[in-house]
Amino acid sequence: MKVVTPTNSPVIPFYVGTGGVLAGQLAMVSSDTAVDATEGVSTAILIGVAQADYAAGVVGYFSDIRGALVELPIYQGGATDTFAAADVGKAFDIYVDGTSGEMYIDPNDTTGAMAVVYSYNNDKQTAIVRFLSALIYLA
Repeated sequence: MKVVTPTNSPVIPFYVGTGGVLAGQLAMVSSDTAVDATEGVSTAILIGVAQADYAAGVVGYFSDIRGALVELPIYQGGATDTFAAADVGKAFDIYVDGTSGEMYIDPNDTTGAMAVVYSYNNDKQTAIVRFLSALIYLA
């Protein structure tokens, strides 16, 4: 995951919680600390994309996602592994791999949707998305 269009305030410092956070992954607030995001976020808890790996107990730095376009890999392994023109402008959930922690946009899941698809490249298996502003923790 990478921020394609950074905003005016590109770095957000946040204290890292249990389990730490992985570089390039979306972070969310849990017990007033930053942790790797989970699927189906339904409240304003998304922070940004981790700029490096951070262990618990340190201040981590996160790329601001407020209004930013973010590139995500498309999840492969569901009923569909691609997006279509009709999906542009539609919100989808992310998929988090339980082993690697890698995050994907999931073309099979609109329940708990977090990100709106702006464009996609099925050949490269990537999509450009914008996270729903109602889910972003910092204003």
